[in-house]
Parts: sequence; C-alpha cells; structure tokens
Amino acid sequence: MREFFQRHRPAFLAFFGLTVPLFLLYVHGRSPRKTTVVEVALMKVTSPVQRAASRVMRGLTDIWDGYVALVDVHEENERLHDEIGLLKEHADRASQLELENQQLREMLDFKRERPELVTVGAHIVGKDVSPYARVLRIALDVGDGTVREDMPVIDSDGVVGRVHRVAGDVAEVMLLVDARSTVNVKVFGKRVIGT
Repeated sequence: MREFFQRHRPAFLAFFGLTVPLFLLYVHGRSPRKTTVVEVALMKVTSPVQRAASRVMRGLTDIWDGYVALVDVHEENERLHDEIGLLKEHADRASQLELENQQLREMLDFKRERPELVTVGAHIVGKDVSPYARVLRIALDVGDGTVREDMPVIDSDGVVGRVHRVAGDVAEVMLLVDARSTVNVKVFGKRVIGT
C-alpha cells in the first residue's frame, strides 16, 4: 500500500490541493457562520500549496506574455523593415527625379542662352559595350530627318560628340573620348585652328 502511495504521490497531492480548496469554498458558500477549527487547520495546510501554485501560474503567464510580445515585436520588425525598404525606394526615385530635373533645367538654360542654335532634344537609351568604341544610342524627340550624320551633339557643358549614324528617331553618337573621333577646334584669342 505504501508503495502505491509513493508511486502516485504527485497525483494525490494534486487531487487534495485542488479538492480541499473547492470543498472549503463550498462549505463557506452555503451559509455564513463561524470558522471551525478544522477549517482553520485546512486553510493553514493548503495555503502554502495555493501560494506555490499561484507563483508557478504567474511565472508561466509572464513567460507566455513575453513570448507573445516577442512574436508581436518580430512581426512589427518585419513590417518596419518592409516600410524602410519602400521609403528607400521612394527616396532613390526622388533623388533620380531631382537629378533629371536639374539636368533638364541646365539644358533649357543652355538653349535660352544660345538662341542661334537649332537644337533637338534626345535621351540616352543604350551604349556600346565594346572597350574600343565609345558610342551611345539616343532616342530623338523628332524623326523627321532634321538630325543627320556628323552633326554635333552637345549638352549644357559643351560638345559631347557627333552623330555617327541615324535611323528614323534613333541615332548613334560617337563620343569625343572615342579613339576614332575628331573635332575641329579654334583656340580662342589666337585664331589657331586644329583637330
């Protein structure tokens, strides 16, 4: 018999730890009366078990709340990370638009300062990947034959190159830095002409 109680001791303790307080609640709830000596003794015996169970439950609740809070923090961290990526994209796009806007302003100012020049707008759509040639492909704003081979290509800083080939509204520009490129120049103030 003793071996049976030893083997099932945790079950008996749990049973008595739960049933005795429930029994006391039942007895107290029936009718108000004085506390008996048996009730006082039972309260003194069961209160340490109740306190321990309360501490364990409070600890488990704190651990669970901490875990749930960590899950929420992880989800919020991922959401904020995605938001940061989106904001970086917007910032990059704004920087690119600002740079493009500045370049367009410079070109417009250049055109206003040099009204004698007949200009056609274009933008770069590709470049030659050969290490021996420095050629850009540009898309012209007009494709009516206004742009012809060997015409100069300029930006707000000056001469960039010359039109190498034209096909409708697309042209290839040989840059000044290309080894095959030549440009006639005149040294200002000395009236010297060279290539």
